[in-house]
Amino acid sequence: MYKDLIPNSANIGIIAIDENLNILKYDDGAKEFIPNISIGDNFLNYVEDDSLKKELEDLISGKVDDLNKLTNLKNSKSTAIYAFSANGITFIQIMGTQKQEEGALALKQYNTLQLIYDFVLNTAKLQSLEDFFMATYQNLKKILNFNSFAISLVNKDKKSFTVVFSYEEGKKLPQRAYTLNPKGSLTGWVIYNKKMLYIKDVRKEKLPSKTHQVGHTISSWLGIPLIHKNEVLGALVICGFEPEAFKEDDVKLLRTLATYISLILKNVILYEKIRENKDMLENLVNTTLVGIVIEGMDGKLSFVNDAFAKMLGYSSGELIGKRIVSFATPKSREIMIKKGELREKGISDSYEAQFVKSNGEILDVLINASPLKDENGKLIGIVGVISDITERKNIERKLKEEWEKYKTMLENLLVGVVIVQDAKVIFANNVIAELLKYKREEAIGENFLKFVHPDMRDYLWETYQRRLKGLPVPSSYIVKFMDSQGNGVWTIIRSSIVDWEGKRAVMVSIQDITRIKNMEEKLLALVKIFEKIKLAHTKEEIYDLAINALTSILNLKIIVIAEILGDKITAKKWKGIKHPKSLALSSENSIVTWVARNNKSYYAPDVSKEPLYLKVNPETRSEYATPISSNHKLFGVLNVESDELDGISDDDRMLIDLVASHMAVALVSLEYHKELEEAKNLQELMLHIVSHDLKNPLAVLHGYLELMNEGRPNEYIPTMMNALQEAEDIIEKARLFSKLGNKNIDMKKEEIDLKELIESTIKLIQQKYPQGNIIENVSSFHIQALPILKEVFVNILDNAFKYGASKVIVESNIFEKNVEIRIADDGPGIPEDKRDIIFKPFERLASDKGSGLGLAIVKRIMELHNGEVRIENNVPKGTVFVLRFPIN
Repeated sequence: MYKDLIPNSANIGIIAIDENLNILKYDDGAKEFIPNISIGDNFLNYVEDDSLKKELEDLISGKVDDLNKLTNLKNSKSTAIYAFSANGITFIQIMGTQKQEEGALALKQYNTLQLIYDFVLNTAKLQSLEDFFMATYQNLKKILNFNSFAISLVNKDKKSFTVVFSYEEGKKLPQRAYTLNPKGSLTGWVIYNKKMLYIKDVRKEKLPSKTHQVGHTISSWLGIPLIHKNEVLGALVICGFEPEAFKEDDVKLLRTLATYISLILKNVILYEKIRENKDMLENLVNTTLVGIVIEGMDGKLSFVNDAFAKMLGYSSGELIGKRIVSFATPKSREIMIKKGELREKGISDSYEAQFVKSNGEILDVLINASPLKDENGKLIGIVGVISDITERKNIERKLKEEWEKYKTMLENLLVGVVIVQDAKVIFANNVIAELLKYKREEAIGENFLKFVHPDMRDYLWETYQRRLKGLPVPSSYIVKFMDSQGNGVWTIIRSSIVDWEGKRAVMVSIQDITRIKNMEEKLLALVKIFEKIKLAHTKEEIYDLAINALTSILNLKIIVIAEILGDKITAKKWKGIKHPKSLALSSENSIVTWVARNNKSYYAPDVSKEPLYLKVNPETRSEYATPISSNHKLFGVLNVESDELDGISDDDRMLIDLVASHMAVALVSLEYHKELEEAKNLQELMLHIVSHDLKNPLAVLHGYLELMNEGRPNEYIPTMMNALQEAEDIIEKARLFSKLGNKNIDMKKEEIDLKELIESTIKLIQQKYPQGNIIENVSSFHIQALPILKEVFVNILDNAFKYGASKVIVESNIFEKNVEIRIADDGPGIPEDKRDIIFKPFERLASDKGSGLGLAIVKRIMELHNGEVRIENNVPKGTVFVLRFPIN
């Protein structure tokens, strides 16, 4: 991308080397200095100066910013070298010392090249559009000389764009929006045509479109489209107050940068979308017992769950936007910064750290950190799972200080402790025996890998050997063990070297996290079900999804979903039980009715001791019921039973509550949609009744007026008959608009010749306006359309003559993959501020003309045909209605 920026000189050569000083690439100029140069060779093979190696290594490591010195190349005279590094690549410029002026020019150009690298690196780290715009502006200011700067983005409708960020002479200008029209603005031309546009002198050159001056009058204008994967995101524009403000190199530079600006801009837009949708995840992770945080690429916390905020003694809001390292002790801060570098390389690991709580106390934590990536694999932040291990750390400190004194204490710890020496278990406390379901004597003397899941044995063996050798290894990590019955047991372990009876050994503390892992898996599975429940169309579908989730994910066998109907509660869906009976809400011997009356959950761990238990299933040993309610509205009760004593865990009860809550929200949504549908149907019914009842008396009046006019003509009778006809037209348009709104069109598409349709419409309009002049120049186009399409042309032509036009021209052409019909009149025209509203129902340019429904009907019919309608000015006066229909 930088080839246009590299100077072309016979006395200057360019060589690119990697971090090992091996040659990656070179140009023809370099070959003149080193004739036998070859890709892959070490650059130092061609240099006589031994000190150059150390200087290049300092440059690559970042100890110095650049390198500028005289040296001797083998088989060459004294040579000047200038070098700098960017993105892991070092560029070396070599030049003859006799070309000092040319060398100075090359040095200046390479300084520009380094500024370009800095620009890309600096802006690529940003995650806010405003920050990205400001960084782009400030960095371009270092490279290019311009007076005004603007970035425009295409809006969601793809029909307009907004100048979202602009500066002129250091002053920020307000945002402004424009229609995306290649003739409407220079920026619109650049976006629409996906082409760069450079105007050296605005006042002298012929412009492809109009200009919009905001602020100082400009003379030079340079616009570049911002395109990502053939999607036009917007445009970048720089301007100068003087003519020819930008040279050819400036144009090349801006074209080169546009690709990277587009890529970074797309990433920032995606990041902001992701940030908008994180609320749902926050609700889930706030229920977990461990701390969960998300750190953005700027190092600031973008999410903190309640558990972690509570650990530190703050509220979640007080932590958002802060740097997590600012709460760490100085030593831990260094560790966390170093660990953050691993995350940038895509590496996950676990480590321990210390935080300072709000009251000054020290909090020990175990941090499991992983890189957070988007769907394209791009790093967008870091997610950390944080466990409070203060208690365990305090115990370990005491163990380390007085190991022999507290040896018996290991038996009573709440976490498992194992001592491994020569790869064999020489000590295991009672917690380990209970956790893995082995007797202690069965574990002592065994190779520790026997208790590790086969998938993790190689990793743990390598880690164990590295730890004994003193090599860097994680102090904490997640391990899956196998108990005596072959079941997997997830744990967090911490290992350290200790002196056990005079010999080196590894002490391992083990904390069971199987419950947390199981809870995590169930939550993730339920989230998918919740999405389906939210989109369900019927109560039966909601009930089926809920029962399937409870059976497949929570492994529950007896489930009843009961609804409240009047003064009774009746089972509507069940599984694992015969048809349950309906119960009166006043019943005192039922857990379900108690929950319905109190709108609270109820758990009976042992139904044999529960006075509220209604004996239905003889196998039931425990029962849990929770209300299906939302905003204090009770729909029913979700009841589950187990054949084990205390067989429904705390975690499962919490998940059952979540299922009931999502059921209630979905039921509320169903009621809301039902009310909307009923209201829509009622509206259509009322309109039908009104129009039907009005048309009969209007027809009677029309008949009597015709009789009166035949018997004794009167000057008022024609006016009255026209008014009756207009009333009938309004009724018909109202009925048609209602049908279009509800998409209740009892027609099928058929092949229609647009030319024949327009000609028949013109004949109809000329009967109503015999003085009107209509010129038709339409080719024959066959499209699939509804017969109602004729109303589009009737309404537009009728409006033209109704509002004062004397002539209308109807033409056709092909535009891209559309048939375009242009209807131009010489009437008074439509003001620009009215063009957006006249397609809305009951909007009229004059209060005494029409029903205000004609153009609203036009728009809806065009939408039914996947077409579009827009308005343009006619020259010298009047309006042009542009209709576009897809050819296929």
